[in-house]
Amino acid sequence: MDGTELTALVSMLCPRLRKLSIQVLLVAVSDVSIRSDTVESLWFHVENIGRLDFVTPRLEVLNASRAIEVHISAPKLAEVVWNNGTYDPRLHQFTDASRHLRLLDISCNSLVASLLQRFDTVGKLKLSVSISQGIAEYNSFLSETNKLPNCENLSVYSVWNHHGLARTMLHLLRNCNSIRKFSLMLVDGPYPSLVISQILRSIVIFLTLVSNVLNDCGISLVI
Repeated sequence: MDGTELTALVSMLCPRLRKLSIQVLLVAVSDVSIRSDTVESLWFHVENIGRLDFVTPRLEVLNASRAIEVHISAPKLAEVVWNNGTYDPRLHQFTDASRHLRLLDISCNSLVASLLQRFDTVGKLKLSVSISQGIAEYNSFLSETNKLPNCENLSVYSVWNHHGLARTMLHLLRNCNSIRKFSLMLVDGPYPSLVISQILRSIVIFLTLVSNVLNDCGISLVI
């Protein structure tokens, strides 16, 4: 299947769709343009796609990845799950979309973090924090996350590491001062035995520090 066939399949052969899920490998890199007056939920994971144009006045839920260039016209957009690996406002555009969401779920690295600045308020913000080794990547992440949308529920998923996790979490909390609930999920990483004790000590210090900060602000912490 190529981009033209996929466009025809969705736009013309399925005119009454409300929920659309697509996972396919196109035979060659090509553009896809989808127009629908009925689709409310879109799960779109297509390999070998160049530019994606999606125009739908009723779209509320978007889960997308792999598109090099995305132009989405969706004035009712309320939930975004962004697994694209990168976000460039020049190439990835939410035309006519509101600046307020119920949910924003992204893998938050220095290449995606600027998506946070596209929206002013988010009911629930879910961040999978992943920062490559190196001071340049870390500083880039801090710069891109200096402005976060206002949200009441912040959920963070991260790997314990020994190069700035505590500072990263506190940075996010300082820049998201409207939250009332903070959820933190931590997973193990492939660490050598020599740093395990250092990580355990960091866990105790980090949880104590964060808990004190959140308690002072009246925010509940879930781990």
